[in-house]
Amino acid sequence: MNPIALGVAGWLALRELRFRRQEVNERSTLYSQARAYADRRRKPLLVVGTPRARLSPTRPAYPCGDVTLDLDPIVTTQCPEGGVVGDVREIPYPDKCFGAAFVSHVLEHLATIEDFALAWSELNRVADTVYVAYPEPQGVIAQLYPGHHLLMYQVEEGWHVTEITSGRAAVVK
Repeated sequence: MNPIALGVAGWLALRELRFRRQEVNERSTLYSQARAYADRRRKPLLVVGTPRARLSPTRPAYPCGDVTLDLDPIVTTQCPEGGVVGDVREIPYPDKCFGAAFVSHVLEHLATIEDFALAWSELNRVADTVYVAYPEPQGVIAQLYPGHHLLMYQVEEGWHVTEITSGRAAVVK
């Protein structure tokens, strides 16, 4: 193999590992912040996305919430005391019933900017504040993972969201 290509491939692999480590640590930190906020508000914590990321082989990056919402029915097994099968675009709870919502690597799987906007609106409807963990937009995995449809990052006005396939972009408030 060409030494330059090998060097570039090695650099990309190390970069992705760094992004991945940062993302897992970020999930843990954001979960802790969301948990503390919900506790201060004396309201339950909503987690959207089943805890799958790991800090180590035996320790998840974050635990289940008081309620954990996921489209995957495995949520009822992984979070037996609060697992709910449901869609982040139509959260089956009343307005402001959660102190905080913690959303971990879910929103990038939505198909369109409009789906993102609907989910963001729902999250803000049911929770006093929302914490979001998402893939590093410059990461290769974020852009090439087959289930990812959106790239996003926070901006002062809200979220800059780009559809990966069309390149269409918008700011969602």
